[in-house]
Amino acid sequence: MRKRNDWIPLARYTLIFSAFALMMVIVFGNKGLIERKVLLRNKQAVVREIRKAKVENEVLRAQIDAIRRDPSEVERLAREKFGLGREDEKVFQLVPKKP
Repeated sequence: MRKRNDWIPLARYTLIFSAFALMMVIVFGNKGLIERKVLLRNKQAVVREIRKAKVENEVLRAQIDAIRRDPSEVERLAREKFGLGREDEKVFQLVPKKP
């Protein structure tokens, strides 16, 4: 029969191995720390994109308001985007040379 002291080294090695295996699962497992860090980084990128989109939406809403309320804004946009002018004006468009 074995003595009680013979089991201590085996128990110690089992405990160390179990702790090591648990740490590996926590760090590298399916929902481990590395995956969490990657997801956090992705979340931060998405949050930045959302903030940027909100700012852009506010700018666009202000432009829509200006177009709805101010006829001179509609005229300005028509002149800039479509090269339009009044009936008594001549519109010149400069076309860049192709390289």
